[in-house]
Amino acid sequence: MNMTIIITTIDDFKKACQLAKKILNNRLAACISIIPCIKSIYWWKNKLEEAEEHLLMIKTSEKQREALMKFIEKNHPYEVPEIVEVKIGDVFERYLQWVIEETSK
Repeated sequence: MNMTIIITTIDDFKKACQLAKKILNNRLAACISIIPCIKSIYWWKNKLEEAEEHLLMIKTSEKQREALMKFIEKNHPYEVPEIVEVKIGDVFERYLQWVIEETSK
């Protein structure tokens, strides 16, 4: 088994923390790092938009990846949330085991 990182962004820090805690309380991830105040520039409904957002880097097992993506979609405040999987190559073995253990409870 391996691990993966799912990333998403949210425009409100409090909402980012709330989503992170919901994900962790459901054991869909072992750890979530929130990187505050990134600048996002994107197309939305034929208009170029700019927003300050907060990036969530969600570390999870491959086993939980699909459930996590569905959970984010259901619980995210955006109409179309960013949900991107970053495939991970080599991972420090003890860290990988910790991620797998924490998402298997």
